[in-house]
Amino acid sequence: MGHSWGGTGQESILLGLKEIARHSSPDDAVIIHDGIRPMVSAEVISDGLATYRERGCSVEAIPCVEAIFRCADGVSSTESLPREELWRTRAPPIWPLGRLLWARDEAARRGKLTRRRRARSCRSSDRRFSSCAARRRT
Repeated sequence: MGHSWGGTGQESILLGLKEIARHSSPDDAVIIHDGIRPMVSAEVISDGLATYRERGCSVEAIPCVEAIFRCADGVSSTESLPREELWRTRAPPIWPLGRLLWARDEAARRGKLTRRRRARSCRSSDRRFSSCAARRRT
């Protein structure tokens, strides 16, 4: 089911989730994918769904190879983050519909729906990477 509604990508996703909710149960898996990364392989989708069924959520991730620095003042840094501990998430995340809707509503209730924070509102502290990600690490 693909729709292009809303003034922003996040608004489009929310409207799409509301439409899906009319036809689905809160426990149904939802794959959110955007046009920025249009060439997702069948392996990534299949692997993500297997991880979702096993663990309740999933997101494709790859090892981070960039140097990342912590910068509190926006000017300088004295601390770098160890690359071997960093992973970069990629599309598509897979979540239960009810959890996505709850996270959006909770973020709105807390006043956290700024453009920068919207993506964070649906993330879990217990992220589940698909096994595609693990295979890329080795």
